[in-house]
Amino acid sequence: MFNHEERALALLQLLRKNDLDCGMTVRRNAPVVYLKKGGQISNLLGLMGATRGMMRYENILAQRSLRENVMRATNCDHNNTLRQLSAAQQQIAAIQKIQDKGLLSSLSPTLQEAANLRLSYPSLSLEDLGTLFDPPLGKSGVNHRFRKIMQFAQQMNHTEGDAP
Repeated sequence: MFNHEERALALLQLLRKNDLDCGMTVRRNAPVVYLKKGGQISNLLGLMGATRGMMRYENILAQRSLRENVMRATNCDHNNTLRQLSAAQQQIAAIQKIQDKGLLSSLSPTLQEAANLRLSYPSLSLEDLGTLFDPPLGKSGVNHRFRKIMQFAQQMNHTEGDAP
């Protein structure tokens, strides 16, 4: 903050001459000069000859960026795992519903294999589950089989609702 508006205006002009995007406002009846872009703080420190301060500031920015990237990746992995477990739980519920009605044997052998593998390995991803098929399947093939199982279970629900 500056006591005098003239000093603030002079600083504003000086910063703009050095290609720094800055502005001025008044807070508590005193002029305040500010940089509009946080990345320019490093440039300002360099212009002032505060190279140590500039290096410390850039280290802080790099650490913060690294921490944010790690958190973003961790959150993404966590959310993917939650979605995977939720999908597996839905698949298991559908399989158990089919099983409880005694209709598991009415599924094709390939769908029975998928159902049995999901019940045996409830926490595996589709990709990992695919390696257990004979012959092994890709994630898309496994997903296709579970979609068919889910549709069958859903059709069972609709026919139950139609019954008197």
